[in-house]
Amino acid sequence: MHVSTGSILTVFAISTRTFRFPVGVLVLLACALLLSGCDVGPLNAPEVQSGGDNGDLFASYVALGNSITAGFQSGGINENLQRDSYAALLADQMNTPFGLPVLSTPGCPPLKQIFPPERISDVECALRESSASQVRNVAVPGARVLDALASDVEQGADPNELTNFILGGQTQIQAATARTPTFASIRLGNNDVLGAALAGTPNLITPPSDFESKYETLLDSLENSGAEGGAIGNVFNVTQIPNLSPGAACFAAKNSGQLPPSIDANSALDALNDQGLIPQFPNLSEDSPTFGSVFSEDGIHPNSKTHQLIASKFIDAINSEYGTSLSNVDSPSF
Repeated sequence: MHVSTGSILTVFAISTRTFRFPVGVLVLLACALLLSGCDVGPLNAPEVQSGGDNGDLFASYVALGNSITAGFQSGGINENLQRDSYAALLADQMNTPFGLPVLSTPGCPPLKQIFPPERISDVECALRESSASQVRNVAVPGARVLDALASDVEQGADPNELTNFILGGQTQIQAATARTPTFASIRLGNNDVLGAALAGTPNLITPPSDFESKYETLLDSLENSGAEGGAIGNVFNVTQIPNLSPGAACFAAKNSGQLPPSIDANSALDALNDQGLIPQFPNLSEDSPTFGSVFSEDGIHPNSKTHQLIASKFIDAINSEYGTSLSNVDSPSF
């Protein structure tokens, strides 16, 4: 397994096939949980561009994904959060057009707050704003890999009102390829595991063979549309999120000296966890963020600062792999 220099993200291949676009694909994040048994091999090195000229690689950037890519935080999503997403930050550094399916304030749905435990508005959905720009962040909250390829329940897709609301009846891959992308980022897989983890029902996990075949179809479609490069973010270690942290067990293990000094998981989350920034229990006694400075108020989705961190890691890895010169985003202070 090859780890990109200066990046927290791991380059890997699924099964016996190495996914790549015509000039190579940069595959990001650890081969965790669902793909823990994958066959790992090196990627072919892409043809890189020299100096500070990024050429046409980022002329048309599209982002596929789920709630994190869309900008979902604290149980809701609106225009401000969409513009804070790592995908939007990445597009800013690429200096490329990046139309958003702008969701009016207070959101669709509005954000949740902990004190009192209710949404910030009684409005169920503030609807879309009209826009002349083409939507390039085609991510849909709640999407699994299958949902990026199909919108029909009969095809196995989950019924999701936001799919039609954001994409107007298209699937993510249809909307993305319609933009004739030169570069694409994909971050799907969380919801293929997260639902099973939250429900405690392993049979809800997408079978690895299905996951692999759907991902291959997704990548083939992007390659056939002419994409020259891309970055794929895979599954975060879902056991690191506060919503699934076994608080009592962790507290007991820590005090009895049973916890190992390090855990072989996503190193970015581990680093934040080691700094005490991912609490095992909600902080109900102070005015500080309930779930620490990394996660939003739903205990699952990263907050805006963490989106800056994600974007910066993507940029570091992209520059390293493609020889590009994207400027990094401002480093967040946790």
